[in-house]
Order: sequence, then structure tokens, then C-alpha cells
Amino acid sequence: EINNNPRYPFIFDKAIDLDVVDFIDKEDIKTYDVIVIESQHAKARKLLSSVYDELFLNKGKNYIDFVDLYEEVFKRIPLSSLNYQWFLGNISVVEKKIYDSVKRIMDIVLSLILAIPLVLVYPFTVLAIKLEDGGEPFITQTRLGERKKIINILKFRSMTGNKDGVWIGEEGALQVTKVGSFLRKSRIDELPQIVSILKGDSSLVGPRADLKGLSERLIEEIPYYEARYIVKPGLSGWAQVTQEGLPPQSVDETKLRLSYDLYYIKHRSIWLDIIIALKT
Repeated sequence: EINNNPRYPFIFDKAIDLDVVDFIDKEDIKTYDVIVIESQHAKARKLLSSVYDELFLNKGKNYIDFVDLYEEVFKRIPLSSLNYQWFLGNISVVEKKIYDSVKRIMDIVLSLILAIPLVLVYPFTVLAIKLEDGGEPFITQTRLGERKKIINILKFRSMTGNKDGVWIGEEGALQVTKVGSFLRKSRIDELPQIVSILKGDSSLVGPRADLKGLSERLIEEIPYYEARYIVKPGLSGWAQVTQEGLPPQSVDETKLRLSYDLYYIKHRSIWLDIIIALKT
């Protein structure tokens, strides 16, 4: 990625086998401006004392941890680097109290503004849903919110089924309706979630809120998955505006989404929320 992308101010020249413990003495490192070390690797630990000396003795020499470089390049956290120590050192709740308060105020103000188009489209959307199949205009989905609190998400119904999303047809699977297809493409089906935001159950920006049953399964299958519930779920998030290329709801897609969610949780700020809002 770095060698083939001109946005980065350097390229990689070579990789050193970690078996060569004393490579700092053997290699002419003075010819290199940047040295990347996979510090979490067991063999790399033997090099850290030498790196420590070089870091302070060689002026202008830049040593970068591989995980930090990966995070900077891809804007996500490599899941292979995760352990309990990582969470203790990188995920803070206490120092984000002011940010959380400001964000809550922004959620309320912007949700009230978004309530205007909701009020405008409400009667037409309900009428269109009723005319197509006569079913309930809304569905309520049970999802996991902050600290795994159970929350109820309200949406305009875009699929066949009753108000609880249960199938009432004969084919055996829910189908997207014609009206529902338009609602999804225009994101109008998401507007009723403003109610959850005003209640404080969710936010405009944050990790996607998974269905309760799906969340419980993913927590069992994917290590550290429950860490994404440290913050409130959002209508849009860093993963939604950045992730691409994998089938939705696959295990690989979910792991990739988790890596983006953890990046957001680590770096969350008003500025990052604004970037996500603009990308959305």
C-alpha cells in the first residue's frame, strides 16, 4: 500500500528477518530514515533495548511501531494486535466525558432539525406502505446499545412482514417491497430512529447497532467484539462510510467492521464525528 501510493512520503526498501536479533549492529541503518518494528512479536522484544538506545542516540532516526503505522495507513485497528493491555492503554472512557456531553447536545439539536423532514414525509410514507400491502407502517427491532443495554429501534417497514418483522407470507423469507426499496435507497426508512436518539439510546454517529440475537452470536464467535458496546450505537459510523469490498454480515465483513469500530472508539472526537457526518 505504501510503496504504490504517492501520498506517503517514504517507501519500504527491505524486510529484516526477526531471527537476526542483532540486525541493528549488522545493517547499515544510517541509510534509512524510517524503521518499522513489529514490537508485539515475541522475537522483537529482544530488540527493544537496542531500539531504545538508537532512538535517543541517532538524531533524526524515526522508529515506528508496525501497529501504529498500520492504523495510520488503513484507518482501522489490526485485530491481530488486540489484547487486554491494548484496551487498557487505548480505550478511555473517563477523559471523554466532556466530548460525550458536547456530542449529546449536538445529537439533540441535529435530531430536532432532522425531525422536520420526518414530519414532512411521514404521511406520504405511511400511505404508500398501506396502499402497497396494507401492513403496519413501522417495525420495531430489538438491538444492543451502550453497555449492551437492550434498546428498541423504530424504522419504516421496508420488507414484507408484520410490525415485529415476522414473516406472514408463504415463500418463507422476508422480501423487500417496492416502496421499501425506495425507502432504503433514500434512507427515509431510517428517519424514525430519531426517536431513539432523542431518548438517548443511540447517537447520530457511532458503531452500528446489531440485532440482539446477532450481537450475542458475534460476541461468542469474534474475540473482543463486545468492546464496540463501550459507546452508544449510531445512525451512521466510521465503518459505514469507510468499509467496502466484503459480503454483508459475513464473518470476515464483521471482523473488518470491528476493526473500524475500534478505530472510531479510540479516536472519537467532535472532529471525527463531523467527518463521518460529511461522508454520510
